[in-house]
Amino acid sequence: MVKVMKTKFNVPLWNKILIICISIWIIIFVTDMIRVKTDQGPIFCVPVARYKDGGSIDYVGVLYVVRKQVVDFDLAMEGKKEGFKYIILPWFMII
Repeated sequence: MVKVMKTKFNVPLWNKILIICISIWIIIFVTDMIRVKTDQGPIFCVPVARYKDGGSIDYVGVLYVVRKQVVDFDLAMEGKKEGFKYIILPWFMII
């Protein structure tokens, strides 16, 4: 009979799944954060609210919110990127 030695580094299956899920969430969050910092729209978010102030939009991702705000109304009406600003917030800041 062969004895299998257990090492202290054996990780249960649910821990592996949790680590994989957290890693995927971090990749998604960092991707959207980089896009927001470079004034591009988020990829992994869904638009949930549009405001009648010239084009402000709220996007919701998993545990975070991206808000596209109008900074300069005249530039926003011309469709220029300089008229908007993206902000990334925690999920409970949608209000």
